[in-house]
Amino acid sequence: MTLRHVLLASLLLSCAHASQPSAPATFAQFADEYFADAFAHAPSRATRVGLHDRDGSLEDLSRSAIEERIATLKREQRQLAAIRRGNLSFDDEIDAQLIDNQIASQLLDLETLRTWENNPMGYVRLPGGAIDGLMKRDFAPAPQRLRSVISRLRQVPRIYAAAKENLKNPPKEFTDLAIRMSRGSVGFFEKAVASWAKTAAQNDAQLLADFEEADKAAATAARGFSAWLQDDLLPRSHGSY
Repeated sequence: MTLRHVLLASLLLSCAHASQPSAPATFAQFADEYFADAFAHAPSRATRVGLHDRDGSLEDLSRSAIEERIATLKREQRQLAAIRRGNLSFDDEIDAQLIDNQIASQLLDLETLRTWENNPMGYVRLPGGAIDGLMKRDFAPAPQRLRSVISRLRQVPRIYAAAKENLKNPPKEFTDLAIRMSRGSVGFFEKAVASWAKTAAQNDAQLLADFEEADKAAATAARGFSAWLQDDLLPRSHGSY
């Protein structure tokens, strides 16, 4: 099984934006570029599938980044359609169909369902999930993983800022669940992550101090976001469930 097949399976199971490249000449080149862009857009997913060059990054969920992602997916959809008009091997045609389905699924979510506008749970679960994977998977020395945790913690406030910018009129049921999840996020940052970091720092006082500063800011942001969900978003959550 090639690396391309492994990455394809990982991405489909799990569910810095690319510049505008020239059209790929072959399906193999297209697949490489597609996955590179997909993981650049979703660094926490890259960590989950074992790619660790983006362990210090979190997703950009701003409206402008989402609109750019939609444009990229549509460009890739056109490129893939053109490539499939050629003579692909049996195996490549199967992979091409899977990628085409994946692109269609993402566009359905971003353009039609627009969960980024009507489901606050995605914003709540992302920071904790992205950090939890770094803590629990022993793929690198603990201090190295802690540095990635610190980097991601420093980006947590902008995830919540994007949520406040993007969320419009979610169903009340979604916001109710997001509020309960957000309260757990505060405890996760203040207790579980803090406890792990003390061991992971391995007597490096400066590293632990850097963590404590970043963790405090993330927990404060999580607490503020939980209050915003309760006091601001919930009263105007009248979307159709």
